[in-house]
Amino acid sequence: MVWRQTSPRGLLRRIAIPGLPTLVSKVPDLREPEGLSRAILTVGAAFGASYGQMRRLDQRGPLGSLTGQVLTYAAVSRLVWGLLRNGPRFRERYGSLAYQEAFYRYLLPAAGAMAASVAHIATVPGTRTVSRLLAVAPGLYLLATGVGLLSRAVRALGVDTAAAVEVYFPEEGRLVTWSAYRILRHPLYAAAARVVVGLALLRGKVRGLTLAALHLGWLHLWAQLEEGELERRFGPSYEAYREQVPAGIIPDSLERERRLLALIRWGEYET
Repeated sequence: MVWRQTSPRGLLRRIAIPGLPTLVSKVPDLREPEGLSRAILTVGAAFGASYGQMRRLDQRGPLGSLTGQVLTYAAVSRLVWGLLRNGPRFRERYGSLAYQEAFYRYLLPAAGAMAASVAHIATVPGTRTVSRLLAVAPGLYLLATGVGLLSRAVRALGVDTAAAVEVYFPEEGRLVTWSAYRILRHPLYAAAARVVVGLALLRGKVRGLTLAALHLGWLHLWAQLEEGELERRFGPSYEAYREQVPAGIIPDSLERERRLLALIRWGEYET
């Protein structure tokens, strides 16, 4: 068997993810082994530090678990806020590499810490209190539909937009109103909510379900903050869109849930 060495540039070119070429063009370091290694290590370090802190606080009981989760949300919020608010300053200081600087400084640490918060909910200690008979079926349903919705939402939005590239290059921003965005205004948050609640149900512990509820509240807060930013950026276009599509991270009717399932399974409402 002959092994062929593939460069990061060639590997990224083969990955068919909408928006990935744009993202890589704004973070040219990802085309080189050193840049890709730096990205992986940054996410891994943020994940390890956040998850380790939460597991240490778990030893103090339910209040410790809650404290660890809140501290992680505070860190993620601070990082995301820095990502969203430093566009003009970074463009002035770093020019065409403004987003690359923010990518390593804010986005990747936030992604690692966010992943740690989800892993914490899925592994939090405690005694199982929810019967598997009652929890497994809805848990699997929410987990599966959450992953499916996440895939559809990223395909519609593009990984570049999901990673807030347009904050640093506003001329490339666009309002997405198709696919999952025809059904919910915040399908990425809805997908995250389903995954987290599904994992908590499968774990079946009160502590995990409590943390999942906290996670839903945090997502709702960010959805509200994002509303103001989108209205400022897109003006009347977003106001018209908001009147037609609900903001909730949970479908408000069985018909909307049916449409969501059709989108996940068959790709309907893609265009």
